[in-house]
Amino acid sequence: MTNEQKLTEFLNNVDDWIKDRHADLVDVNEEVKEIMSLTSEQVQDLDPQTALSHSFVLFAHAEYLQTLHNKERTVLDFSANSIWFIIADKMDNYGGQYAKWEVRYHSAIKENPLASELYRLKLAAEARLNRLQSKSDNTRRMASVLQEIGKRRGY
Repeated sequence: MTNEQKLTEFLNNVDDWIKDRHADLVDVNEEVKEIMSLTSEQVQDLDPQTALSHSFVLFAHAEYLQTLHNKERTVLDFSANSIWFIIADKMDNYGGQYAKWEVRYHSAIKENPLASELYRLKLAAEARLNRLQSKSDNTRRMASVLQEIGKRRGY
């Protein structure tokens, strides 16, 4: 079984666990792009009910983004822990006594095909996490603004 198959099996087990407990109920919503593309004039013209409903959609989308972020964090942790498990006893074979751990780490990964594949998965997960970083928080802020607009105009 390859690393990608092990990772897929691991993620499927996690997904099944989450689905069994109904903890992952949010899915992508097509309205989000439209809501996030509102101009300032359109936001000013929103009636309270529309502002609150848009806020709800954005909060749900923030939850969806957080789910994606958490999944990528799981991949990253799985990869990193697996790499250390594979190379921990071999790191002393690379570099001298005074070599930095990073040099030993990368040398050990380079020589081990299994660790190299996991490292590739780790880098991909890090890249996806970097793309998702703060998107959930920014979406929540936008939702809060719409919520406040809805509350103020409703009174």
